[in-house]
Amino acid sequence: MSVPNEGGVAAFARRAFTENLSLKSIALVASLVLFVMRGGEDQTGVVSPRVIAPERAGFVLVSDVPEQVHITLTGSRALVNSVRQEPLEDIRIPHDTEERFFYIEASQIDLPPGVSVSSIEPTAIPLVWAERGERRFRVDPVIDGEVAEGFVQIRTAVEPTVVVVRGAATELTDITRVHTQPIDVAGLTAGEHELRVPLMPLARHLEYSRSGSVTVTVTVEAEAGHRLLEDVEVAVVGGTELDLRPGRVNVSLRGPRARVDDLHPRRVIPFVDVSGFDPAMGAVPLQVRLRPLPEDIAVTVEPAEVLVLPRTE
Repeated sequence: MSVPNEGGVAAFARRAFTENLSLKSIALVASLVLFVMRGGEDQTGVVSPRVIAPERAGFVLVSDVPEQVHITLTGSRALVNSVRQEPLEDIRIPHDTEERFFYIEASQIDLPPGVSVSSIEPTAIPLVWAERGERRFRVDPVIDGEVAEGFVQIRTAVEPTVVVVRGAATELTDITRVHTQPIDVAGLTAGEHELRVPLMPLARHLEYSRSGSVTVTVTVEAEAGHRLLEDVEVAVVGGTELDLRPGRVNVSLRGPRARVDDLHPRRVIPFVDVSGFDPAMGAVPLQVRLRPLPEDIAVTVEPAEVLVLPRTE
């Protein structure tokens, strides 16, 4: 294939634009007409304006009011798209209407010329009212889980103890108490644990008059333990050649279970101090005491006293 020289290229370009000029003009006009016709074709589009429910003093609207209404529009593509780009005004239900239904009609929709309404869904909204009421209810905490091993939950306090619920009076009669959402106490150890806990959701047409949460304080203590050491020998301090009757006692230990269980029996030493004992007085009762133990362990000795008397051959 031969390549045209520079002059030939220019001539070729002129012929491409000038030959059959009338046919090319007709084709261009036809394309423009087709473009305009297609742009003017009717098409549909959906817009969804919000629905604003009315308020009425002393009453609660208990029927289902949709959040939006879906409106199908018909018109040219350009017009329908322009409406879809600009949100329509909210549909407001009059607060003073006495009708049982609110009907949505095409005439209520503000549309530009050339755009029409094909369908509305829903076309009617039911209006059912109930008297507004208010009641006070006790709050019950709902505990979930178990505290840490070796500890026990001893108290649960709620603040406030009572909350006010308001709304449809017909639904208030179905409530006896208000509960918190589950409170997870798993793994809690000794102390007062203050938690902010949401209340359980109410029925659709009821609400809490104030905050929907309460403060719950869970008090946990170490689990109590008890241990009895029997026939523990009583030591004599401050003298010799004396007899004790009885010479052995029972020692009862009470306190946190882990501390009581871990205490070695050799640390439990009951004794009597006989440094002030006068043998001439004969038998004298003396209190049985114990070597110091951890402060959180309470001790009981049985018997609490023993007789001290001079030893006889």
